[in-house]
Amino acid sequence: MAVWVDAAGRVTGPPVTLSQVRGVAALAAALACIVVGFLVVCAGLLTRSMLGQRRLAAWDADWRATEPQWTGRR
Repeated sequence: MAVWVDAAGRVTGPPVTLSQVRGVAALAAALACIVVGFLVVCAGLLTRSMLGQRRLAAWDADWRATEPQWTGRR
């Protein structure tokens, strides 16, 4: 029966296997891809919202300049 000890001499569990390391690395890579994708989508939505507000503000300013010519109101 094998007994595993750490550097201080305390009994510990067996070291991780290569398949466990590969599994954790694959999980970390998958999660990193998901997180980066989520951040890209959030940045795109935020940018779209900001550009939409800017476009509407410009449209409103143009309309305020054009409306008096169309309606005769000043």
